[in-house]
Amino acid sequence: MTAATDIELLSFFHDYDYRGTYAYGGTNSPDRFLNFDKGHADWTGIEGTLTHRMGRHHLTAGGSYEYNLRLAQQNYNPGEPPALDDHETSWLTSGFAELELKVRNDLALRAGGRLDYLSESGSALSPRLGIVYLPTKRTALKYLYGRAFRAPNAYESYYTDGATQEAPAQRLQKENIQTHEFILEHSWNPWLGMTVDGYYNHLDHLIDWETDPANNMTRAVNRGKIRGRGVEFELNAKRASGLEGRASYALSDAYDQIIHQRLDNSPLQQGKLHGTIPITRHAFAGLELLYFSAQRSYQQTRVPSSFLTNATFSTRPLWGAWVLSASCYNALDRRWYSPVGPNYPGADIPGDGRAFRFRLSYRFTRGER
Repeated sequence: MTAATDIELLSFFHDYDYRGTYAYGGTNSPDRFLNFDKGHADWTGIEGTLTHRMGRHHLTAGGSYEYNLRLAQQNYNPGEPPALDDHETSWLTSGFAELELKVRNDLALRAGGRLDYLSESGSALSPRLGIVYLPTKRTALKYLYGRAFRAPNAYESYYTDGATQEAPAQRLQKENIQTHEFILEHSWNPWLGMTVDGYYNHLDHLIDWETDPANNMTRAVNRGKIRGRGVEFELNAKRASGLEGRASYALSDAYDQIIHQRLDNSPLQQGKLHGTIPITRHAFAGLELLYFSAQRSYQQTRVPSSFLTNATFSTRPLWGAWVLSASCYNALDRRWYSPVGPNYPGADIPGDGRAFRFRLSYRFTRGER
């Protein structure tokens, strides 16, 4: 018998370490020098969650606390005083709750929220709402709403190298996003179904990079304001024989409301086709086709569209627990390009050509000796 109430406690500790060495001044120049960049973070915390069933209804509540023991960043040239030697600590605490109500057999409501308090940027409320309506046994209509945030990280808030980048002139605020999503799911029969997903997102106070006219160095600022909207269609098929297929097409428009143009590095169209076919009783093959439409780079140049083909051969568990797989990525060896960030000298970099991966794994089962 399943208990009506469950309590879960979780504690954690994480560590992150980064070290980078960068050469400046040309290849064979007397002005050539090395720059060393370092970052380190340690954080720990605890989280508790309570879940309780009340008949057909379900309640989840809990809280968490996280403490950043160390947020350290350093940048220096050998033999010179450091351009950056920053050490910070911070903490955050939160409480959250969500109630799932089964109003009727064909109608469910889920509402909840999370309240966070961050030592660096204050409080933030993140509500969420979900409504699910089942007009027929094979059709589901869903509406999802949510609001969330992202606090500025240590790099955005404090980093400066004394040459190309400086710390923000004003304390950065949290990034915010509001999302609205409408979903239609329908199954024609047990092995064939479709999903239509439409969404509208609004983001503000986004952290972006600007040039300080006083010294020509870049710094982080809250100035981004983006509207994102789109629709995605997906068709799924799965037969008992092991034959599977999935096809999807997405049309998305991400629009910068500050400069009044479509977002850079954002393709308008994406298409995916994936199929799996059993070859023998113990093996199957898969084929994946990926398409991304052309997009504009941060350097305002055109990054061409790409069409990639991936193929995989895999076995089911052999001799009890051994699994073998072999994959070929970009099987047609097509030339394609990936856009890069705003601080790179070029607009894009060439993607990998044909590549192979072979994998042999052993799966342990519970209770095995």
